[in-house]
Amino acid sequence: MEQPEYPDAFVMADASSAWGQRTHLRQTKLQMALLVAGAIAGTLSFPVGNGLELPGIVATVLFVLALFLNAHRASTSPVTAWYQGRAAAESIKTMAWRYAVGGEPFSTSLSQREADDIFSERLVELLGATQPVKVSVEGSGEQITGWMRTTRALDLEARRALYDAYRLLDQQRWYSHKAADAAAKASRWNTALLGTELLGVVAGAMKAFSWPDLVWTTTDFVGVAATLAAVFATWTQTKQFGQLAAAYSLAYQELSTIRIRAQHPSDEQAWANFVDSAEGAISREHSMWVSNRR
Repeated sequence: MEQPEYPDAFVMADASSAWGQRTHLRQTKLQMALLVAGAIAGTLSFPVGNGLELPGIVATVLFVLALFLNAHRASTSPVTAWYQGRAAAESIKTMAWRYAVGGEPFSTSLSQREADDIFSERLVELLGATQPVKVSVEGSGEQITGWMRTTRALDLEARRALYDAYRLLDQQRWYSHKAADAAAKASRWNTALLGTELLGVVAGAMKAFSWPDLVWTTTDFVGVAATLAAVFATWTQTKQFGQLAAAYSLAYQELSTIRIRAQHPSDEQAWANFVDSAEGAISREHSMWVSNRR
């Protein structure tokens, strides 16, 4: 079967979301690295004359850079492009599938012109509400692609098979992979967070009891441990690994039950209603994702 070809608006929104996610996460990583480096520099001592400490100067510069980076991120707002772009891309994708396989409100009882008009009107409304595009990419320029029209012209059984393989099963596999990946990352980052908290306990105890037999205890590692713990906690919260693992697992199970019902509709109207229900379930997970991120 031919691979799905989505509207040009989807390509733009998807690229915008990818740019926003990539930029936001890179800037977050850089900011956390600056904060950790600044905290480490603050524990060192290297006089350079006139009462100045080189590590203190370095720490000041690093924290100023982190401050400016945070201000730049707030002004460019890549996270907004990430969320809005993702929401728009998924909404456009579900519209494309509804149109292609004859789901509501694009049932095959409509003429080609009627279906095209409804699709165009809804796409304009969607783009006007989200305005997700932050980057320019080369697209096809088609909002109703040849694949969408060709698929729509197939008989019910062919559309059913295509929808199951390229939409339901593909989405189910994606959720399965993402759920496992998120769960593994949640475990790793929680372990790292516990490790830094344990480091803070040890460093605090050493400082409290002033163990002179350990030379390196003259350096204050409490601040470094606290900064690392804050950084790891921030990254875990930013990525929301635990919440994503649970949400993706639930979506996977729901799609499993939806695929069972995919064989039930025996006429075009029943099929249109089924697709409407299936796409509503898929869209609900994406809506919850955006809501939780905000």
